[in-house]
Amino acid sequence: MMLPLILLYLIGYETRVTTACSRLEACNSEFRTGLEVAGIQEPESSAPYCAELRAYSQCIKKANKACRGDLSFHTSTAVIDSLMKRFKCAQQNWGPPYKRPSVKPKSNSICSHQSNSEYVHCGIFGDPHLKTFTKSYQTCGAKGAWPLIDNKFLAIQVTNMPVINSSSATATTKVTIIIRRVPGCAEEKTFEATSDAPLRPFFVDSSYSTGPEGSVQMKASINKTEKVEIYLRYIDTTLVVRRVGEYLGFSCRLPWDIAKIREENALELCQTGCPGTELLDIASSRGHRLSWETALNKCKQDMDLETGVRNNLTDQYLDWCVFDVMTTGKNEFVSTAHLAQEDVLYMDPSSLRNRTFPLDLNGIPKPSSAAISNVTLNLQVTAVVDRCGRNVVHAPAYEGAPQVGRVAIKVPPIWENRIPVL
Repeated sequence: MMLPLILLYLIGYETRVTTACSRLEACNSEFRTGLEVAGIQEPESSAPYCAELRAYSQCIKKANKACRGDLSFHTSTAVIDSLMKRFKCAQQNWGPPYKRPSVKPKSNSICSHQSNSEYVHCGIFGDPHLKTFTKSYQTCGAKGAWPLIDNKFLAIQVTNMPVINSSSATATTKVTIIIRRVPGCAEEKTFEATSDAPLRPFFVDSSYSTGPEGSVQMKASINKTEKVEIYLRYIDTTLVVRRVGEYLGFSCRLPWDIAKIREENALELCQTGCPGTELLDIASSRGHRLSWETALNKCKQDMDLETGVRNNLTDQYLDWCVFDVMTTGKNEFVSTAHLAQEDVLYMDPSSLRNRTFPLDLNGIPKPSSAAISNVTLNLQVTAVVDRCGRNVVHAPAYEGAPQVGRVAIKVPPIWENRIPVL
């Protein structure tokens, strides 16, 4: 069971999952509306909440024939079952399900984005680690100020500073978001976050929205961690800034036709990744504040005690967590990894491969520059052995629009015998 997905509902995310199955979109909208009508702001073990879950389940079951080939359909079904068990809905005397008319999207809603484009995700956190729109996974030095996105709608910049003097690793200490003016939909707004102060739930002019019908909205949550979410309806874009201890993290989800807008030769980390001179090899650049075994034990805990997030770190997020904790010795980086993966589960769940075996950072020799050039093309990749025993490296396609498929590349000899068999 993918427990992190339960958190999408537990912490009150407004679900904006785009899927080819229109019936599933309607069910998602009906569920959100039902919670609002019932006055339910947080999950609870109550008859009204369980009634909404049951209505949601019945709605989705009606879409089984049309949506059974859709990943979001199966994910939603699993999440509902887990929520109903978690809140003991079988013991609730919930009565008949609440009936409401289907929610249909407004075809001519003012300042709403209409597109069939695929949605993409970019995120940065930790020392810092970057996932680009094209699913390139990198660890970068990148000290100072760097642009993540810079187009006619948005300018987003992060500032990274060294975490310790003995390492080339840095961490994000400032995030600046500029929402550019779009006549009729938004006035220019600026949001700033620094790691040495609590996140402010408003723009620098003290407002928290702009545009007709709130076409730009901000909401904040402060529980065990701090989070600010900004939604731009006219480009259907979600921006998330998190603060954990002394460090910041950032994630965004937007349509590809918006994400690909950029000036020719412009440097945008979410588009192009970090320059080659800023890339770090996590095997050779790791620190030694903690041993690999100790760091791994901290990162393998299925519940982060600092944030309350319950999930299992996988893929690059597990490797990056171990790297950060080995380098700094700080538990904050366990929390940032959990929260970064939680954002990916919300914004780009299909990008995760659920690899649970970690990269052994104890004694891996640094591959030659030729091997790195031939295999990764400046991408951090996940190496596996397929069921036929052939050594391959799975890497995302990276030219043009994002693609779902993966390409297989021969593993260089230096990596042989270091790859666990699935």
